Amino acid sequence: MKRISFLPFIFGVIFTLTCSNLFAQKQFKKEEAKFVYLSSISFAKGINDIEFASRIVPNKTALISVNQVIAYKFNPFIYTGIGAGYDMWQKTGFIPLYASLNINFKRGEWTPFFYLNAGYSFKWYVTQKPEYMTRVIHGYKPGVYGESGIGLQMKMNDKFALLLSVNYKLQQSEIAYSVVDPDQPDLSQISTNRSAFALYHFLGFRLGFIF
Repeated sequence: MKRISFLPFIFGVIFTLTCSNLFAQKQFKKEEAKFVYLSSISFAKGINDIEFASRIVPNKTALISVNQVIAYKFNPFIYTGIGAGYDMWQKTGFIPLYASLNINFKRGEWTPFFYLNAGYSFKWYVTQKPEYMTRVIHGYKPGVYGESGIGLQMKMNDKFALLLSVNYKLQQSEIAYSVVDPDQPDLSQISTNRSAFALYHFLGFRLGFIF
């Protein structure tokens, strides 16, 4: 009886599956890998106390942020890029430049996601007049910037998705204040003469759009 060899058949199946897999990967990459543009606006409120020179001042700063990110989407789950924004505080402003990482947890039209931004914030302007009650100036210097959040991405159509998230923001800066000389006039209501290291923590929410 003639012996039948299954090796050619097995190799044929492996070759066919390999070619199919490579073709599927190319199609996946072609359809999923692309550049995306993310635009967002967020609102946040200070949540910590600033300690300096034997004083404690609450961080009650409210801020509005506008951010733009250009990222490369490697697959349906991960995209990374660079971003820039503007953080408007009550009496000062920052321009953060940062690297951004975004992770979607699953496929689908509605998917939970996590994002992380890390970089440095430059000063746009700062008031020279202290706050009336505390006699300090918040956010006096530029510094390290960080932000993270979790939320829900909702696909509106093939080219547009809506992002809703809660976010935490960190801004390194300094707080300016005055030390009054008993032999000199008290000018602490109109100027400062000292500054100290400060970390500002915020909690808020963000509305974004991805194209």
